[in-house]
Amino acid sequence: MAEKKSRVKKLFRILGLWVFLIILGEVVWVFFISPWAAGFGTTRDERDRTLPGDHFVPNPIGQSTHALTINAPPEEVWRWLVQIGQDRGGFYSLTFLENLVGADIHNSTEIRPKWQELKVGDIVRLSPPGKGDLTCPVLAVEPPRFLYLKGWGAFVLEPFGSGGTRFFIRGRSEAGSMPWVAMKLFLEPIHFIMQRRMMLGIREVAEAGPKKPAIPSAGDYVWFLSLVAAGLLILILTASRFTIKKFAAASGAVILVALALLRLPPSPFFGVGVLLLVLIAFVRLFRAKTG
Repeated sequence: MAEKKSRVKKLFRILGLWVFLIILGEVVWVFFISPWAAGFGTTRDERDRTLPGDHFVPNPIGQSTHALTINAPPEEVWRWLVQIGQDRGGFYSLTFLENLVGADIHNSTEIRPKWQELKVGDIVRLSPPGKGDLTCPVLAVEPPRFLYLKGWGAFVLEPFGSGGTRFFIRGRSEAGSMPWVAMKLFLEPIHFIMQRRMMLGIREVAEAGPKKPAIPSAGDYVWFLSLVAAGLLILILTASRFTIKKFAAASGAVILVALALLRLPPSPFFGVGVLLLVLIAFVRLFRAKTG
């Protein structure tokens, strides 16, 4: 009986630690990353200015504006942007995550004439029919400048510099669209990871020559799997005998993983770097225990 109570106590301790670490990661996101992520790649003037499509949500309770510069004219960028969709050219993002939930998305590395037209009333699919059937209706489209998808936001292309493009995505949320807690704590970080990679992916294919890069790249897999491995080490660390040093190491590791996943560029350098730091801490702590 005493042994059973001891196991139950240990289980609750581990679960309590995991809950604490999840909350810690959310605190890092809400207070230290989310304010930056809401304006990823933008200047203050770009965040404050009016963009096409703002009138569709005139009184938002939240707004994000993401931007980056592409060294290709808007007409070229548009050819890739207009192809987005589950049953079209994909989303130029992390398909290995999208397809974990059965999205069946495949990123195209070529321009398809049949995907080059969208009109008001069309839908852009996020998932296959019968599997969530998530869609974004097209509310406005002005080639090669502007596309507005209901439930997602405005995609804006503006000439920039000498033959380049400034690419914006603005999302505005309205009251009653979704519980704030679910949006802020869970959906926002996932959406940011995927949308950031999508913008980078569109830039990659628009700037590339005849040979288009594969998206996701080998670097994307290394980056993400390194952070997953770091997360598994944290779980192992918290499942072992509790000490203040292990608790502090696990907390620091969660902060590092959150920063590498959401704040730093999605680069294999940062993914592997975080994994090595967590691994070093893991080995030192267990050596100290056995020593």
